[in-house]
Amino acid sequence: MTHIFANHAAGFGIRPYIMDDVPQLFKAASSAARLCARFSIQELGLQRIEILVATGNIASQRVAVKSGTAREGALRNRLNYHGRFHDAVVFSFIPPIFPGAEK
Repeated sequence: MTHIFANHAAGFGIRPYIMDDVPQLFKAASSAARLCARFSIQELGLQRIEILVATGNIASQRVAVKSGTAREGALRNRLNYHGRFHDAVVFSFIPPIFPGAEK
């Protein structure tokens, strides 16, 4: 998780290099994103988890979708990667996506 805000929301990013043509890593990344979100919502009481992915990073967008997020839209010049700004797609988890999250 990269950011925790006062409004009970958090966000994290998925690095593109972790899935270089290795299907097992794709599955592991999806599971890891879902587990992090579940813990953050159920145990920490967060109300929103965001995943930001560069628009050209199709593999990481697939990870976000497979992990159970909702695609919300595109944000222009949202990510700064190696000194260049890139458009991003934002995905989110919000309660009650996980049973028991309604504390």
